[in-house]
Amino acid sequence: VTRLKNKIPGLLILLACLFAGNSFFAQTTYTWTGSTSSDWNTATNFSPNGIPTSIDNVIIGSTSNNPSLSGNVTVAQFSINSATLTLNGNTLATSNSATFSGSTITSGSIQANGSSIDFGSTQFDASITAVCSDVFFNSSQFSQAISITKTGASDDYSFGGDTFNSDVTLTAAGTGIIS
Repeated sequence: VTRLKNKIPGLLILLACLFAGNSFFAQTTYTWTGSTSSDWNTATNFSPNGIPTSIDNVIIGSTSNNPSLSGNVTVAQFSINSATLTLNGNTLATSNSATFSGSTITSGSIQANGSSIDFGSTQFDASITAVCSDVFFNSSQFSQAISITKTGASDDYSFGGDTFNSDVTLTAAGTGIIS
């Protein structure tokens, strides 16, 4: 009985670590508030407070301080609406999806992989490389080279009105089309 009593605290600590360990790997959706500055790496610029990692989702809307990268960033899902993202020569990479709407992306590169990329009424002064199942174009302007590979089977219907001022490579690696 004494030996069992001596092991119980150790077992409780082990169980607590195992259950707490699961939360360390949970995906979080961060919303850019820009409440402190324009620095992406300042935790108080996001809600909840923290700096997004490669498993997290990021949502950026119109704020007084637009985000600015000071290094390469990888996130799972990325969405920007009515804001400016300054890449400062760095790369924003996504592993699941990327949505750009009514925004401006400057001075760097976008690398999108996964389910979809949606270019909606956004000005891109950044190079773009994307390998996605679904690709949508809608009234965006591209001033740097873009390379898009569509891997999905669905047909993607875009609305046109896009302007391409540099090299464009579109590849269909799946059975779907971009129309």
